[in-house]
Amino acid sequence: MDPREPRSSRSTRPPFAQRAAAWAGIVGVPAIWTVHLLASTILVATACAGGVAQRNALPWPLVETMLRVASAVALIVALACSALAWRAWRRAAHAVGVPAQSDAAVTSATSEHGKHRFVALCGAMAAAGFTIGLLFTASVLIAASPSQLCEPFR
Repeated sequence: MDPREPRSSRSTRPPFAQRAAAWAGIVGVPAIWTVHLLASTILVATACAGGVAQRNALPWPLVETMLRVASAVALIVALACSALAWRAWRRAAHAVGVPAQSDAAVTSATSEHGKHRFVALCGAMAAAGFTIGLLFTASVLIAASPSQLCEPFR
């Protein structure tokens, strides 16, 4: 690069926040769903240890409250991650060509933004799918009766 040429004001890579938001959809929401599913299963299995009419385990009203709170928190965090991934995809889709000094730099910048757009799209789609899965899991945990939840653990 000739030192007399002005330098580009924009880098060839998308900002770190956009890249992190895209990966939050790919990794974050599936992790939230997995942790929610594992925690709910462990909680219900522990409460079902003595049957529905248990003596030493957690009382069912407490278990139901904990399931509702855990589901609500998981859903809020998953929706936030989904919104971040969606916004990262929208910004990547609307990104204009990055000004550069040479054809090689333009090709590199276009390739880098194309990769980011693909990762952001995958993040938005994965986040949407796992958020819907989390919603279905939470609805089953909230709507089912204790005897229905304990049936698999007998």
